Amino acid sequence: MADRPALACIRAEAAVRLWRQIGSHTWLAVALDTLATAHTQAGDHPAVTRAHNEAAELRRA
Repeated sequence: MADRPALACIRAEAAVRLWRQIGSHTWLAVALDTLATAHTQAGDHPAVTRAHNEAAELRRA
């Protein structure tokens, strides 16, 4: 999906929502990393920072 960053963001956001509902911090962190990659491709640098920061916080907890 490197050539379709908007679609990548939509799908990664769906994964983040799913892992939040399930309550798995490990997989939520992975999904947030994926979301950060999608936002990088889309050029949304503030969203990249938010996703990376939340993933890092989950891994510290």
